[in-house]
Amino acid sequence: MIIDKYLLNMNFQIKTYKNILGLFIALNTFGYDDENNNKGMFLERKKVRRILKGHDFTERYSLLRKLIIKKHPWDLLHILLSYKKIKSVNICFVNELNIFNRESIISNAINDLIFIQEKENRQFLKQFRKEAIKLFTFIKKIPLNITKIIFILNPMDAYWRGYSFVIDKIGYVIAGPGVEKNQYETIRHELLHMVVPMFKISKEIISINISEKLTQLGYGKKSVLRDEYIVIALNMLYEGQVLKQDIIKKIKEKEKIFPDIGKLVKFFRGELKKATPENGYRVFPLNPTC
Repeated sequence: MIIDKYLLNMNFQIKTYKNILGLFIALNTFGYDDENNNKGMFLERKKVRRILKGHDFTERYSLLRKLIIKKHPWDLLHILLSYKKIKSVNICFVNELNIFNRESIISNAINDLIFIQEKENRQFLKQFRKEAIKLFTFIKKIPLNITKIIFILNPMDAYWRGYSFVIDKIGYVIAGPGVEKNQYETIRHELLHMVVPMFKISKEIISINISEKLTQLGYGKKSVLRDEYIVIALNMLYEGQVLKQDIIKKIKEKEKIFPDIGKLVKFFRGELKKATPENGYRVFPLNPTC
């Protein structure tokens, strides 16, 4: 199958970025308290926050604090990963973040996190590659025009939080400390966001209606909600057919917020059964030498 050939040659990497760790230390310093694990914050995150307690960086890093309060972490990460193309105000942000990262207490915290991460990176890369290949093979699509996918573990974020980007033909998946839970669900979710543009969904299948609850959850735009519908539906289908999980209860629970999710899961189940290279599901190959 054509997709198998190019997946096996896809370049998967796992890296630790000092500036991303520094960004999330800054976020935690200036009030970022998001957490979605009932057992509390991840151990390393709690440790760094405890070390920083009592240190006031507000006056020295006013621009950094202002942008961190104003912008979503996704936007700040995008600035760091697309540094060569950013605007002047964002260059000032990056420069100030770099100075913040050189503070003795911050630099030591970053180095401690890197030491821990380098050990975990070696352990996780093989598993991440395996999960990505299984997922893309199942949905019969791979991200177009991407030469490699870089996984980044982020112990300073909320437990289940994840982000994905495609910048200059490189795919980035950044995952919080809950990455292993539910058989790497965060990784699947973010990888699926990379292929969402390849799926066409008609209005007859799902109605994109923005509720107050959806707006509160960050799905206040129709395009964002549509993408999330597709990602959730494909992930549920994967959990049911590949991981052999009972997804009936999950669908009913999700329908409280995403009322058409059951219909979309059913639609994708039928489409994936019919999918062949001849009827539009053929992927455009990546360069196998990359």
